[in-house]
Formats: sequence, structure tokens, C-alpha cells
Amino acid sequence: MNLEMGGPGVFPPLPHDAFKGVIGWTVSKDPRAHARRSVYIFARRNLRFPFLEVFDAPDNNLSCPARERSTTAPQALCLLNADEVIVAAKATAERLTKESGSVDERIVLAYRLALGRRPGEREMDVSREFLRQSPLSEFCRALFNLNDFVYVE
Repeated sequence: MNLEMGGPGVFPPLPHDAFKGVIGWTVSKDPRAHARRSVYIFARRNLRFPFLEVFDAPDNNLSCPARERSTTAPQALCLLNADEVIVAAKATAERLTKESGSVDERIVLAYRLALGRRPGEREMDVSREFLRQSPLSEFCRALFNLNDFVYVE
């Protein structure tokens, strides 16, 4: 994630289907801008950012005194299959590889980055087993699908 604060809104890439009949959405040239927090995504009243729409992004045409909160199957499917998630998982795996040496160090760093905490003993065992059979990027994608990632308690 690009943690830069302030500045103009960004125009991340949109799925081709979202462009039908849309003018005025020129994808930001700097690919690092595409990974900024969603608060910086340029908001258009007639175009909702598809990835955020699944997660109850408010409709810009209506007032929203209170945000609804829901859990739906499309949200889980989006976190498993969306291009944005796959790209983020690969980028996180690259960071883990650069910043840590051993498998255990990577697991601990991945939990800290994704969930803000250390893994428990059972989580370490399950993570080690997962990484024996799957690439690091898939482990990151699995972390992005945990309830602890989606819901802050």
C-alpha cells in the first residue's frame, strides 16, 4: 500500500466493463498511485468503484446518515479472486521475501502487516504447513480472507 498522505485523487484502473459509456476517467500514470488508500480514489457520482461497491461503498447520489454493514458471499469471492487482491498478495509476498529471511520470520511479519498482531502457536503451525504446499503469495491471499483482516474488533 502506498501510504503517502494528501494530494489529488487517483484514478486506478477499472475493469473494462465499467468503462461502457464513461468519459473522463483517465487512469493515473504512476502505478504507485493505484495502491493508495481508497479515500484517495476519485469519486464520481455516476461511477462507483467496482471493488468497493461489493463492500457497501455508499452511493454518491444519496445522503448516507449511517453506513450499513453486511457480510455477503460476493465479498468473500471478491477477496479471493479480484485482481486487486491478487496484485496486493503478490506485492506483500515480495515485501516479506525482501524484509525477512526464514519462513517463521515471514509468517510473523505477514501477520503483523495484515492483522496487526503476532500469530498464535496454532496459527504458526498451520501457516508453516500451508507454506510447505503453496506459494507465499497464496498465503498472503489467505490472510486477506480472515475475519481478523476484514473486521476490526
